[in-house]
Amino acid sequence: MISKLKTGSSFAGALRYDSKKEGAQTLAKNGIFSDSWEDQAREFDAVANSRPDLSKPVWHVSLSAPDGQRYTDGQWRVAADAWLKQMGFDPEKTQYLITRHSDAAHDHIHVIANRVQLDGKVIENWQNFKRSHEATRAAEIAAGVPRFEEHAATMTGKRAGLRTDIQACVNGKPTLAEFKSRLADRGITMIENRQSTGRLSGLSFEHDGRTWKGSEIARDCSLGSLKKQGLQVDAKPIEIQSTPSLKTGLGGVIQSISQQIKKQEKEYSHER
Repeated sequence: MISKLKTGSSFAGALRYDSKKEGAQTLAKNGIFSDSWEDQAREFDAVANSRPDLSKPVWHVSLSAPDGQRYTDGQWRVAADAWLKQMGFDPEKTQYLITRHSDAAHDHIHVIANRVQLDGKVIENWQNFKRSHEATRAAEIAAGVPRFEEHAATMTGKRAGLRTDIQACVNGKPTLAEFKSRLADRGITMIENRQSTGRLSGLSFEHDGRTWKGSEIARDCSLGSLKKQGLQVDAKPIEIQSTPSLKTGLGGVIQSISQQIKKQEKEYSHER
């Protein structure tokens, strides 16, 4: 799980951002009774204004699952609760709103919390980014999800295994078709990334439900590096035949017609 903490002075700005995202879903809230972000901002401000000496009452944290992983609503609620407690909040005395977003490739939530508690206590702001990192580890444990470091190590291991297979398959200077067949024998699907002209611009590799660009796996797995290692790729782009159109301009149309007439005259003279 990855966390990103921001502090600020405007609840309205944070709430508007969270609520306007497509597919935004409220998972939980406390001390907040309205549904619109405008009214919610007023409720947050009413409590924060009891401490006019506090310039930044807003804590806005996003908690994100690693790529390829999704958590249940229940796991996210538990994670948010654990994060708040580790940061010094009492969830029962804290105004907070938890929103889940589905607009990005990675599963994540946003937690907006008021540093001014409902009983008037203020949550300290010292070393908040270091503490947020520690709170995120506590959230992972509470929610029963893999630690980010463990997930990262697993993904590194998968990339290393893919690199080994790809390097083995490129031995002997194979053609692109031979290379693709060798990879398939190892359970790896090769995907050709081509431009509109047909020119091969890159290779991706799908394995175990995940697709990687060659360069994401390792430098020596990019198309350019594989070609240097002997992969035979036809670099000639596919020629696209086109017919004259008005877009080419009147001059181009006249030139094309003139060329066709000359060709017909030449054929006719040969027939005679």
